[in-house]
Amino acid sequence: MLASCSKEIEDSPPVLVKPAKIATHDFHEKFIAIGQFKYESSKTYYAKIAGTVDSIPTHQGERILKGDILITIDGEIAKTLKNQADASFISAQSSYERELSLYKKKIIKTEALDRSKVALETAKANRASAMKKYDNMVIKAPFDGYVGVVRARVGDYLKIGDYLFSFIENGDKTVFIELPEILHGQIDKTTEVFVTDTKGTKSSGRIVAVSDYLSNRGTITTKLLFPLSAAIVHGSYVETEIVFNKHSAMGVPEKAVLKNSTGNFIYKITSDNVIKQVYVGVGSRTDGIIEISSEEITEGDLIVIEGLTKVSDKSKIELIKEDSGTVSSKTTDSKAVDSKAVDSKAMGSSQ
Repeated sequence: MLASCSKEIEDSPPVLVKPAKIATHDFHEKFIAIGQFKYESSKTYYAKIAGTVDSIPTHQGERILKGDILITIDGEIAKTLKNQADASFISAQSSYERELSLYKKKIIKTEALDRSKVALETAKANRASAMKKYDNMVIKAPFDGYVGVVRARVGDYLKIGDYLFSFIENGDKTVFIELPEILHGQIDKTTEVFVTDTKGTKSSGRIVAVSDYLSNRGTITTKLLFPLSAAIVHGSYVETEIVFNKHSAMGVPEKAVLKNSTGNFIYKITSDNVIKQVYVGVGSRTDGIIEISSEEITEGDLIVIEGLTKVSDKSKIELIKEDSGTVSSKTTDSKAVDSKAVDSKAMGSSQ
């Protein structure tokens, strides 16, 4: 039966197909990751102390210098805590220095000096705790920058965790993304990254850091940096495009690669215009071209890209010439024209 089928194929009239050459193409892979855009120098503030707002910036949206007060919450209480802690520390420090002087003169014993030292360390710890509370109640600019709109108003009571404002300095913008484990070793600081901003402009960035270990979510944390010119709003979530694994290899149009239960294959055209089914390995896909590999193909080989459903292994074919629409009985390089096809076309015209 197989011999009969093979003979039928050989005896069948040639099938018209459109060829293409296997050529070397540039390939790459892409990965889209979503991350939050933020200025490199930025800080978001939430209330860490419950209390009443005493003051807010009078020039919101304007430049503020480092050390300027941004907001105060129960400012008088904050000052009292700070002053008491400072006073206790100064007193404990003075006592310790006096005790140390007496100890050196052998007027007091070691036990007395130790008690004084413990009192000083306690005062120092209390002062640090008071200063931390003070800094959360009297919030100052950590660097020169801008404060956005402050939602709270003077007299409002804040609860711990309430959003206050964001403080930013115009400059490079960062975005943190999470990549799947499979990309470990394929992404580094030389990898190309892009983002499309609110104006539709594609901006190029760079990778500044890639984690060497997995996060608790099983992903690789990566930090990207984009220029100030990227029109992206601070705090917004954006899609970033990671371009990696750039390489050159043999490729063909994706539609030329078929698949069956055995694997992926193409229809290669031999020098005598006979189809040879060749199984191929496939790789990257870029702009409609798919990477293929096989020991049975070389660059410049002809394959079928149209008429795929009409042919099979060992089918005889004739090539459609794109430039004139005629049919060649050899390869596309042959000038011989099939007389039957020409006669058929002429008969159609006379009718």
